[in-house]
Amino acid sequence: MTAKSVISVVVFLIINMITRNLIISCLSIVIINIIIILVYDYKNIKQVKLIKTKFSNTANNRLFKIGFFTFMLTFLGIYLINSPRYAIDDILANDLQTIFGIIIMPATFMGLLGQYIIQPLLVQITECIKYEKYNELRNMIIKIIRIILVLGIAVFIIAYFLEVPVLQIVYGIELQQYLTSMLIIIVGSILYSIEIIISTILISMRKTFMQVIIYGVTAIISTVLSYSLVKKIELQGAAITYFITMLIVATLFTSYLIYNMKKYKREWKKNENINNNSNI
Repeated sequence: MTAKSVISVVVFLIINMITRNLIISCLSIVIINIIIILVYDYKNIKQVKLIKTKFSNTANNRLFKIGFFTFMLTFLGIYLINSPRYAIDDILANDLQTIFGIIIMPATFMGLLGQYIIQPLLVQITECIKYEKYNELRNMIIKIIRIILVLGIAVFIIAYFLEVPVLQIVYGIELQQYLTSMLIIIVGSILYSIEIIISTILISMRKTFMQVIIYGVTAIISTVLSYSLVKKIELQGAAITYFITMLIVATLFTSYLIYNMKKYKREWKKNENINNNSNI
């Protein structure tokens, strides 16, 4: 995943510098991904023994129902991240839209960190759920969240001292007045990374419907806050909206995960007692 991302970005930048055409540059990312699928993924997937199945409308409909809520999670998640942008686009000038795009970059970085940390552990998490390994699952979740918090604190400290001067050099724009907004967004991005991790774990538990409800309600709150705060305090309002949105979702997701973990603990302990009695 890391290699694919790095190669895609490097090729995108090179093609963009040569052609100055954003469409061609974006197409280069698609081509790189196709090449990697053919050269690397296809070779490795052949080593996996696949179960052959026949075409079935019943199975397809079931897959659609199962996958629909995951799709809605992705869709609403993208909206939540960008809802302050939409308010800025409707209310403020284009130059402020550009500045907000610059100061929200660390949030994207933290989101990627969360994905890179959780993705390699998905199989292990699924096995813990399948084989009812409560303690191992709990310890893994705590460890992942601790890693995110440590990385988030490091990013916050680095951003406080270096982000403004570095971005000013890169973009040639005075950004010192937006430092507070940047730091607010970084704190929100730490919560966003935790939210990604918890959401992925809940998806592994097949707990998607309630996540969609949480995202849907938060999307309404975020939209109202975005337009209200952006109109009053401009970019700082957008940053505050982003932080509040991520705080709400992270808090609700954490509460929902704790509830399900306690529920699983009771069920798994009950199953363990039944199995022990059967063995006796």
